[in-house]
Amino acid sequence: MRAATVEEILTHGPSGRTGRLDAHADYLARRWDEGCSGAHILHAELAAQGIHVSKRTVRRFVHRLREHGASTPRSLAPKAREVSALILTHPDALPETDQALLKEFSARCPDLATIRTLVEEFAEMLVNRQGDHRLDGWLNSAKTSGIPELHGFADSLARDIDAVRTGLTLPWSSGVVEGHVNRIKMLKRQMFGRAGHRLLRHRILLAH
Repeated sequence: MRAATVEEILTHGPSGRTGRLDAHADYLARRWDEGCSGAHILHAELAAQGIHVSKRTVRRFVHRLREHGASTPRSLAPKAREVSALILTHPDALPETDQALLKEFSARCPDLATIRTLVEEFAEMLVNRQGDHRLDGWLNSAKTSGIPELHGFADSLARDIDAVRTGLTLPWSSGVVEGHVNRIKMLKRQMFGRAGHRLLRHRILLAH
């Protein structure tokens, strides 16, 4: 993300892959420049921010700093699943460093800012069961967002709009039924597909 040339990305690390601490490389490099060179101290600071990595990982990172200096580690463009995790996590559950990272990503990428806003609105609608009066507006915003994935998701919801609106409005859930269905499928797998209705009925009734 911050690389000025493609060579900076291609020459990052011995394998060209990102490490678990690469997203926090700038913070660690800044603390190194401030005189904090103890791996145990840096590990404790990361843990206090909600960043869970092993002490061994931090020691390896500090070893890189000693060998190459603090200017060498560089954050690469994040993976899609990493950004997705940031967006889909409740803001109150994100460490301050991740909140700042997500804010920076949104500022650099307008499409990502749009996705973040729509995801937060949908989550609020889902948690607070506001589908009866917010779903139509959200679907329209998703379809006109210019994001193909959001447009496709909105189309899939629109195909069964009544069920979706009900699910986002009423307090009842089919989770219990889905749980039983999942258990029946597990029994069929245990019997290698040979579990017929009579056997399944016998197993389930005995279980209760």
